[in-house]
Amino acid sequence: MKYLIALLFLISSAFLFAQKDDDGGFVGFKSNAKPNPKGKTNIFKVGIIPFFEGQIYGTGELRFNYERVIAKQQSILVGISYVFPNLLGLALYSSGASGGRGSTGGTTGYGSTPGFLDANYAFEGVRGMLGYRYYLMKRRGAPYGIYVGPYLSYNFVNVSQKAAPQNYEGLNYFDACAVFGVQAVSSKHFVFDFTTGLGYKDNFISNPNSNMELSPQTINIPPFDHVKFLIQLNFGYGL
Repeated sequence: MKYLIALLFLISSAFLFAQKDDDGGFVGFKSNAKPNPKGKTNIFKVGIIPFFEGQIYGTGELRFNYERVIAKQQSILVGISYVFPNLLGLALYSSGASGGRGSTGGTTGYGSTPGFLDANYAFEGVRGMLGYRYYLMKRRGAPYGIYVGPYLSYNFVNVSQKAAPQNYEGLNYFDACAVFGVQAVSSKHFVFDFTTGLGYKDNFISNPNSNMELSPQTINIPPFDHVKFLIQLNFGYGL
């Protein structure tokens, strides 16, 4: 419920910021000025880093982002990822060399022995992202240059035993960040987007009563249990 409330707050805030500025106040957050007619208003992007190393250890993400300019200096960003074993995970699947629960029978989790990479386990998941951006360059506006804004992400991976699919647990990664970044769009429509940020995370295990007994210590590492550091690198095409 708290994640739903946070998501609704972000969406409603973005639309409120885009309302008409009737009181002659700060131009930008309240401005509904139309985007630059010569600018790009639709940006399609893919993430490079997550394909090799996703948010959850041992996973990769096939990530697609769509950014829509909604006002002169504002845009909305939505994204989705399919989560799969990354190259390291696939190699360990093939070799059976992960040393995880599947080969040891232990139940101590997968922080140092990533059992979900063992050939006896299967996992897949999905990640959804939503963000609002305010671009600081008034002359050009969105989607060019330096931007700031809020960003939400929810990542879910289902881990199950191949021999007994009824034995499963879910890894849930939720984070909300304040982001800072820069986006460059070339004359040939190519897009480079770099984002960094800091915020709050809440990582937890669902269905904890299964026989898999994943370790909570592997998803929240003290002393930064709820501190989220965000770095993203995206390439795309603008229309």
